[in-house]
Amino acid sequence: MEVIFADDAGPPALAFDIDGVFKAGKHWFPDGLRALARARAAGCPVAFLTNGGGGMNEADYLRDLKKKIIAGAEETGEERARLAGHLDGIGVESMILSYTPMGEDPSFRDKRILLIGDPKEKVKAVARGYGWTNATHVDDYGLLFKTADPFGSSSGEPSGGKKSHSAASSDEHPPSGPLMS
Repeated sequence: MEVIFADDAGPPALAFDIDGVFKAGKHWFPDGLRALARARAAGCPVAFLTNGGGGMNEADYLRDLKKKIIAGAEETGEERARLAGHLDGIGVESMILSYTPMGEDPSFRDKRILLIGDPKEKVKAVARGYGWTNATHVDDYGLLFKTADPFGSSSGEPSGGKKSHSAASSDEHPPSGPLMS
């Protein structure tokens, strides 16, 4: 199939939202690899977007994404390997996680940041990787300020032991320093 571009402008850049395009929940679509290989073969630059991040940095997320797209493909053997070869030139600059824009902005490095996400230790590691020196995970904040955690329990475990991405906070009780360690 020949791809024709209007006014010799060159190939369009394609930005893919991962969930709904390559997968639904934990189910990876079998035609994702073929579609992506076709776009790359036509010379289209690609980017991947997600409103999550799973506590991974961009490089780890992209590596995992490529593996899952390949594993979910309906093609097998040599055909799968041939199509997978189209993913080789896709670099980390093509992976945009929910927190990527903040991580690339040096003005956030010393700002007070409330981290929300699981798994907690991975989220904190990503924050450290960005150089954020005053970031606190919501679970740690909830342990320090039990009345600020609406899901807290008398056991002292934040969110009552449930995984919740909700918390209430105020400048009235800010953390006294980074809780990254």
